[in-house]
Amino acid sequence: MVRRKQSAGVSEKVYKMNSELEQTGPPIMTKSEIAKLSESLQVTLPQSYREFLSRARPEEIDDTSLLGDPDIIIEATNDYRRGFVGLPPWPNEYIYLGDEADACPYVLDCITGIVRQLQKGNIDAAPIKTWSSFENFVAFYSANFRQVVPAKEQKKRTVLYWGLIVGFVLFWFVVLPLAIYGLSKLF
Repeated sequence: MVRRKQSAGVSEKVYKMNSELEQTGPPIMTKSEIAKLSESLQVTLPQSYREFLSRARPEEIDDTSLLGDPDIIIEATNDYRRGFVGLPPWPNEYIYLGDEADACPYVLDCITGIVRQLQKGNIDAAPIKTWSSFENFVAFYSANFRQVVPAKEQKKRTVLYWGLIVGFVLFWFVVLPLAIYGLSKLF
């Protein structure tokens, strides 16, 4: 697990959120990518979101639900701000975080820090879910949406499933036909 000392000005809650999640690999975004995101969208990103992006991606959170590519975030946010596919335009303080590949995006309000899951991206419709802060969103998401299966366990399961599939195919398409053929020759 990657752990960093708490830096000055970072709330205890943000530090705790980031340090308790299992993290491996490089940061989600570099400092220059985070700055590009903020400047391109003309928003001040909440501290908790900046902290999250500056750390390694937790295993509990995939890169579809919370994107890590600033160019994609910028493009999607700008599309929604322009009224993507006839939807009401998003206010400038909203940024696109990602979605579940269901066109119901997670949106961060950079003024209030509230995260919402919008119904098909429509800001006029009641949100599917609302979190009071980015930290609460990450905590909820980590606890409820992803059950991480360790790589070693996943490999064992994959080998087992493939073994069952191969055994099933061999039985139905080799053993059983040979048995039927053999029985037909006896009678």
